[in-house]
Amino acid sequence: MYFSSTWTASCIRVKGRFQVLGKPAIPFFETALAKLSASPDEALMIGDDIQGDIGGAQAAGIRGVLVKPGKFRSEDLSGEIRPDAVLDSFADLLNWRLVSTS
Repeated sequence: MYFSSTWTASCIRVKGRFQVLGKPAIPFFETALAKLSASPDEALMIGDDIQGDIGGAQAAGIRGVLVKPGKFRSEDLSGEIRPDAVLDSFADLLNWRLVSTS
């Protein structure tokens, strides 16, 4: 199995009030990890948004793979956030995974 789960948003209760958490908030990623019973080193964030997807994941200790279609801009690669990998398309993920684990 390549994907055990996907996670898009979280609603949590803080001090008696419900709050919606989203990327790039670290608690969003921590909540997803807790729901999956996974540690950051067992998870991988795949996304097209350098700030929300990759930066948020890395701030939570999760590896981030940037996929070029979607929000990707070439200047994303010259900023402070450094993706763990950059793929031309989502279809390249399987080949990247096979190469990175061998």
